[in-house]
Amino acid sequence: MKKAKASFIITAVLFLLFIVFTVLVQTVDVGVPSFDATSPEVGFVHLNSAVHEALGTSELWYTVSDIMGIFLLWVVAFFAALGLIQWRRRKNLFKVDSTILLLGALYVLLAVCYVLFEIVVINFRPILVEGVWEASYPSSHTMLVCCVMGSSIPAVAQIFKRKTWRIVYNVAASLIIAVTVVGRLLSGVHWFTDIIGGVLLSAALVMLYVSALTLVKAKTG
Repeated sequence: MKKAKASFIITAVLFLLFIVFTVLVQTVDVGVPSFDATSPEVGFVHLNSAVHEALGTSELWYTVSDIMGIFLLWVVAFFAALGLIQWRRRKNLFKVDSTILLLGALYVLLAVCYVLFEIVVINFRPILVEGVWEASYPSSHTMLVCCVMGSSIPAVAQIFKRKTWRIVYNVAASLIIAVTVVGRLLSGVHWFTDIIGGVLLSAALVMLYVSALTLVKAKTG
């Protein structure tokens, strides 16, 4: 139980960091980017403008980061199928492995966060998308990939016992996360602070999943 308590404390700290960072994004150095006077205001405008101007935009990295997003669909589909198979065989939803049930709950929470930040707009993208200023914070692509791939690592460790398979998967998932984060930044469709916000929120969500798994394991022995 001590391990579970420590995990939940870390989770709370990560959520607090995300909240504080979000408030700072809305209040610190808010202004119009130097490279586009028609752009909506953004927090940390000097930092964000400097990073955006230094890196520019890249259609290649936009495409690469989009491709990385395909992997999260496969992962979600895999765990959904595994859960449905267990449910059918065991004739009871609550007899499905807690690893998968908690993962389903995490996906629901992730979807809620996605919709929330589409409605509650913190700031807009640095560039127009099909002539429209779209919500940009936190980077939804970063958040989705980091959360799904990040949570799949402990889930795979619980389900598959062969160490070799786990190592290969961990390396692949970590690589997908890294390429997505870097690719989304280099693509130029998000502010630097959007990427940081996406990473912080996904880290908090993944840690919440790990904490719940640890608590269930402690209670069931």
